[in-house]
Amino acid sequence: MTEAGASFGGKLSKRFGRTLRSLPLGIVLALTGFSIARATAPSADIDTFESTYHCAVTASIARIHAHPHPEQMYRYLVLENAVTHRYVQCLFFDSDRQMLCEAWSGWWEQKNSGPKFRSPLAPEQLAALSKLGFSMDVSHGNFQRRFRFGGVPDYEGVADLMLRALYSGYNTTLATGVRGEGPYAMRKTLLSKNSCIPIS
Repeated sequence: MTEAGASFGGKLSKRFGRTLRSLPLGIVLALTGFSIARATAPSADIDTFESTYHCAVTASIARIHAHPHPEQMYRYLVLENAVTHRYVQCLFFDSDRQMLCEAWSGWWEQKNSGPKFRSPLAPEQLAALSKLGFSMDVSHGNFQRRFRFGGVPDYEGVADLMLRALYSGYNTTLATGVRGEGPYAMRKTLLSKNSCIPIS
């Protein structure tokens, strides 16, 4: 089984499934953590990047949530830097009451390195992902952040998180482009560059 999530193979969700089975019940981060990430004033460059893809990503997350098919393993969205293939992926679970987001760590490409593993990301990239709330513990393979929704999922908050992680953690820009895929959202494709104004 290929573990490289950026390949967008149908086995991607199996890795999510293995991760979910290992999650300690009740240990989740509140969705209000998104407000912490938003509190930091972004640069004009990240504003432009985020507004360009915000509506497409938000709509995709909402489409996944609205899909009536109950099979959890397909309720995910993956976004990647279209040049480097480093990615962020988020999966609904627990009947969409919770979400697991993972950011590429490089672990799957070096999984035989054991405890000696060191992410190839630069310190400033790791710091950016940590500031967005991702755990730097790679015992599950990727950097993770988990949420429990109090009601309707915050589609815009999740979209913001994914896009900011791509930009700050993986040097993703309008020039590199963003590729996305989710069984209930879109086929593997480059996201169109349609600017919009986030509601939040």
